[in-house]
Amino acid sequence: MTRACAPPIYARLRPEALATPPTFHGAIDYAEIEQLGLTPDAILDFSQNSNPFGPSPAVQQALQTIDLARYPDREYRALRRALADALRTTPESILVGNGASEILWLAAFAFLRRGDAVLIVGPTYGEYARVAALMGATVHEWRGEERNAFAVEPEAIERLLEQRLPSAVFLCNPNNPTGRFTPVEVLHAWARRWPQTLFIVDESYLAFLASPRSAYAPDLANLLIVRSLTKEYALAGLRLGYALAAPTFIEAMRRVQPPWSVNALAQAAGAAALADLTHLRETLAALRLAKEELIAGLEHGGWRPLPSETHFMLVRVGDGAALRRRLLAHGLLVRDCASFGLSAHIRIATRKPEENRRLLNALEQLRLEVDGAKTFAAPGQAATTVSAPALALHRGGRRRSARARALMVLGTHSSAGKSLLTTALCRILARRGVKVAPFKAQNMSNNAGVTPEGGEMGRAQIVQAEAAGIAPHTDMNPVLLKPEADRRSQIVLNGKVAGRIEAGNWFALKQQLWTEVCAAYDRLADRFDVIVLEGAGSPAEINLKAGDIVNMRMAHYADAACLLVGDIDRGGVFAALAGTLWLLEPEERSRIQGLVINKFRGDPALLGDVNALLRGKTFGVPLLGVIPYLPDLLIPDEDAVSIQPDALHPSPQAGNPSPHIDIAVIRLPHIANFDEFDPLAAEPGVRVRYVGAVEELGAPHAIILPGTKATLADLAWLRSRGLDRAITEAAQRTVVVGVCGGYQMLGERVDDPHGVEGPVGASMAGLGLLPVATEFARVKHTYRSQMRLPDGSLVEGYEIHMGESVRLGEATPFGVIVQRNGQGVELPDGALSKDGRVWGVYLHDIFANDAFRHNWLRSLGWKAATAPTTQRTPLVSSRGRRAREYDRLADVVEAAIGWPTIERLIGGG
Repeated sequence: MTRACAPPIYARLRPEALATPPTFHGAIDYAEIEQLGLTPDAILDFSQNSNPFGPSPAVQQALQTIDLARYPDREYRALRRALADALRTTPESILVGNGASEILWLAAFAFLRRGDAVLIVGPTYGEYARVAALMGATVHEWRGEERNAFAVEPEAIERLLEQRLPSAVFLCNPNNPTGRFTPVEVLHAWARRWPQTLFIVDESYLAFLASPRSAYAPDLANLLIVRSLTKEYALAGLRLGYALAAPTFIEAMRRVQPPWSVNALAQAAGAAALADLTHLRETLAALRLAKEELIAGLEHGGWRPLPSETHFMLVRVGDGAALRRRLLAHGLLVRDCASFGLSAHIRIATRKPEENRRLLNALEQLRLEVDGAKTFAAPGQAATTVSAPALALHRGGRRRSARARALMVLGTHSSAGKSLLTTALCRILARRGVKVAPFKAQNMSNNAGVTPEGGEMGRAQIVQAEAAGIAPHTDMNPVLLKPEADRRSQIVLNGKVAGRIEAGNWFALKQQLWTEVCAAYDRLADRFDVIVLEGAGSPAEINLKAGDIVNMRMAHYADAACLLVGDIDRGGVFAALAGTLWLLEPEERSRIQGLVINKFRGDPALLGDVNALLRGKTFGVPLLGVIPYLPDLLIPDEDAVSIQPDALHPSPQAGNPSPHIDIAVIRLPHIANFDEFDPLAAEPGVRVRYVGAVEELGAPHAIILPGTKATLADLAWLRSRGLDRAITEAAQRTVVVGVCGGYQMLGERVDDPHGVEGPVGASMAGLGLLPVATEFARVKHTYRSQMRLPDGSLVEGYEIHMGESVRLGEATPFGVIVQRNGQGVELPDGALSKDGRVWGVYLHDIFANDAFRHNWLRSLGWKAATAPTTQRTPLVSSRGRRAREYDRLADVVEAAIGWPTIERLIGGG
């Protein structure tokens, strides 16, 4: 329709309305995803900058109390009072609105006039220019430059202020989309120097700074602060924001604000969110940690995120719109920055760690595709279209490092000896100068440790890495499942907690986990010459094969030669070996290059010519070696199965003196990190028992409550067995020690306000032996740590805990944490009873410190010089003892299998 034939009424339309272009925003475009056949629930949204951990549970509870038939308070008094209390100002200085966007509109409507000059500090949020233009103002923009990482340049802006004398300046601080922050001193200086200019400072993302500092200053009448409650409090669906300004400005904006602009639900949610400071503090702390991991992942993949003080960041990708479209096809949405004038960039907002890793994997997949030219450029390449890099391919078209060769250890069942054989192979190869690393795609165990970077992984792979002479890394065990109940486990993905999993939804997550597993393996295979992989359970568990990510599927991906090990000590080893091979598919069976019999006791001649007997039953797969049973092997076991029989050993009885120091470790149902007591058991004259009943406790010199994956459940178990009373009574005469979860149990109470271990708000009284109260937090602490003891000596170990324990009254800490993951700190930790008989710490592996261990044992009456003689050498360091045991194991395995055979397996010959 032409202008000439348009209805006359159209002439009354404001020219500003017709001339103003639409503003593009992040978040889901519902029309777009409908055209793509997607649903909002299928999209993981990295394009919007809200708190990804969601609103406080208190918000959900507050919403249930609202009467939807009643009009809301149009003055928003309760919410304004809550804000005034939180901000230490008066309610008259606050205007509540329907999101920060409404505040911007009201400010422009109340202040700007046609012909006014407005300066916008860009690149930035498009609504500033839009509201100014709609009021008839002339918009000028100063734009930061990428060469300066988009930092604000005060001198350049001051020159424009002098030239233009604008009526208003719009500045987002920290800025969207760059994440850069301008010091408040600069803004205050501008406001004082140009008192006729209104400085509208949008602080919607202020809370995401590591040290937030607002520009709000009641004495500066020309300073108007805009805030959003939808960002840090995750209330985007309700829309809530506010202004902080001189009361005269607030009153002018209030008079032009539509009535009931903020509904009752939003008002109640805002007040509830403000009251829950704990949720805000914990989630923002977790978000900062997640950002560090995301940046490291992007940089590892070759992307270069620009500096940002907030949780979102710009990344130059070549063609932002093209990359956005391709990621959207994967169910991932990033912000195309063309509307900011940055068409070569995308903006990524940090989400939860497991969600960030999904994005990193998708970016890696897109960059490493081999399906022809891409439509986006890799970092550092100017062209919009780039060719995919050449890749080494192996069977099935999977990506594989051109360097690393793979050998995999599979078992006929759990505890067949896979972990120990993998440890031995790592040691054998490392001793011959091979650059070797262990790998287990998925581990299920509560026996975990911490890497130097602070990531959590299975202890078995930490042991294997130590045997290989290298530092452990979470790439060696990307998926760790820590059982919390019979059908529920915590997922640790790439070293960080990634939620919980129920038995029923395991298969639904497997594909996502498989992507993470492959990425971890590829990173590892790029750094080492040989990877020794370990399977889990049995590869012949046909009911689980569809969801396999750790056995034959991993063997195919790594193109690994496989060994199948069986435990003859359990009986039925020949049937187990033959039966496993029979249940494998032909292509799976073809990967099995040899059989190994483990834990053989007695004369090997008793086996006869077992190869001749077996080959006809095992599809021609040869027996490569028989490994003898190794008594007293001081190498940690993978899980708690190995400790359960110890409770059957007879206990020293009261009145029956024993030459041994007797230590009873409580065998909790969800015991974790039990191998940290191995250094005690290795000392001459020391006996460590695991007990699970009062009648097994006896009269030990010390009782240890170990770590646990389920403190509340195991505390209830203690009470059900009567062990709580037995331990409390024993503490009157016996040393009692608690480590991590055991330390928590020794305290006055354990609270779970967030439902970390069970129902929200669960609480349970502790044993009351230490003046300590514990509260579970949402964020898991994983550190390599050093502690300074009261005598000035240092001990080292690691921390893995979700609880925060507070000493009550004037309780004495056991020590002071002085280093975490290489960073200096000063944090009192643990507690000590007044009589010194009961103590607890969060520091795992404290008994691996030789001087501390020996001194503590001496305090129990241990005298190494007069201890009963054993095969073990007294006063050997824990590290030296482990090295000796690795060599002992490697010697036996190499003798049983032979180096030429091992060399042939890794050489593919």
